[in-house]
Amino acid sequence: PPSEEIKTGEDEDEEDNDALLKENESPDVRRDKPITGEQIELFANKLGEQWKILAPYLEIKDSEIRQIECDSEDVKMRAKQLLVAWQDQEGAHATTDNL
Repeated sequence: PPSEEIKTGEDEDEEDNDALLKENESPDVRRDKPITGEQIELFANKLGEQWKILAPYLEIKDSEIRQIECDSEDVKMRAKQLLVAWQDQEGAHATTDNL
């Protein structure tokens, strides 16, 4: 007769332990979280007129750069549009670490 596997519940215990470890991590632990709208706003304000220099490093197409220039006269708005375009392009990989 085929032998039946005996479940010990060890797998469930390991999952519970992993969940507890994640809950107890200190807030200082660096996580690779997607960039927030607030972070984009802050960075865009600091970036200002330098936005166009950053664009090629973010692999933004020339056509998108021209569109950003047409959409707004304000350099801070252009910087924000650049970062939002990059965020859209990168999806879940649009993190502060990657930026």
